[in-house]
Amino acid sequence: MTARAARLQVTRPGVIERLLAVRITVTWEVAIYVALFGAAIALRFWDLGARSMHHDESIHAQWSWKLAQGDYTHNPVFHGPFYYHIQGLAFLIFGASDYTARLTAALFGTGITALPLLLRRRLGRVGTAAAVALLVFSPTLVFYSRFFREDIYMAFFVLAMGVAIWRYVESGRDRWLAAFALCFTGAMLTKEGAFLVAAILLIYLDLYLASDLARQTLTDRGLDSGRRRFVLAGAYAPYAWAVAAFWPFIGGVRRWFGWRGDLPRQGDLLVILGTLTLPLLTPMSRIYFLEPLGLVDKDIALGGGKFTSSLNWDKHLHSAITADDQRALAGLFAITVSAAAFVGLQWRPKLWAMLFVGCGAIYLTLMTSFWTNMDGLVSGPWGSLDYWVTQQDETRGDQPWYY
Repeated sequence: MTARAARLQVTRPGVIERLLAVRITVTWEVAIYVALFGAAIALRFWDLGARSMHHDESIHAQWSWKLAQGDYTHNPVFHGPFYYHIQGLAFLIFGASDYTARLTAALFGTGITALPLLLRRRLGRVGTAAAVALLVFSPTLVFYSRFFREDIYMAFFVLAMGVAIWRYVESGRDRWLAAFALCFTGAMLTKEGAFLVAAILLIYLDLYLASDLARQTLTDRGLDSGRRRFVLAGAYAPYAWAVAAFWPFIGGVRRWFGWRGDLPRQGDLLVILGTLTLPLLTPMSRIYFLEPLGLVDKDIALGGGKFTSSLNWDKHLHSAITADDQRALAGLFAITVSAAAFVGLQWRPKLWAMLFVGCGAIYLTLMTSFWTNMDGLVSGPWGSLDYWVTQQDETRGDQPWYY
């Protein structure tokens, strides 16, 4: 190394120096955002501990504190482990009080207000400012930002997934696929309602892909029009997901239909979401395949005239799982993970493997409380969906049937 190169290396500014050197031009737009985010922080952090703890808050706060003390076991009855872990960290750093018990909820509630900035090119200046303002002053979001339950974390991850979808469709950058996968994982680690979100997004992406494929077909034949595209997209919709899954294997079909080039970006998102969701749907096999086909007994008496299945998490897999049940669960997950891997590795093998393994590691690490509770390997991937599916007929709170 020459003396000149050494001097340049020594005098090269660091990260902090470069950040301090950034100059922000103060405009009316910047001033508006400063005021809005100042209001968001004030509304969400001011006097957080004034209100007494709600019943759910007290449970979640106690569990988070116990986790910080090394005593926590995932239980799907009380939803996912994400917010227990993040709040447990807050307790370790800031101590325990009614104020600090709501600290991470306020933090995520504030984060939601900034997400529209990532869609500024689509929303425009006025649209972005309006979106931020609506999120900042929304009474519902302000309330749940000051309320330690799963709601605000779930809202953050779902909105962030929407942002990642549009940013990837617009730019095609892999970072947005990674953000989409991580936010999906965060939602699944927060609450089982994420399965409903996944279903909605899968249908949306399927229809979006069908529309794009219809446009390509009609353009290839010189017949493109709004009416024809609408009709053809409806015809493609039931099969668009399969086209995305088997895209590398249907070259002849693609040429005949005029689908040129790579899989459309909507299809990339569909592959990621589908392959991440499929293994988590494994518990549905008990209800729709194993029991109807007689492969698993569903008439194990519980007393009081009630019966259940040997693979029911709440009644038989809560603890002390037998070797036979372990093998059954391992075999079922092997099938769904293999099916997901077959699709993903044919799509973009390196990227898919990184996302699937990375998200899977995060999911299982939190479900097992950093691998200190190995029962989380069952209570998470199997118990979360299995328990809440069986709760649909319980009518807790005497709610109407459509709940």
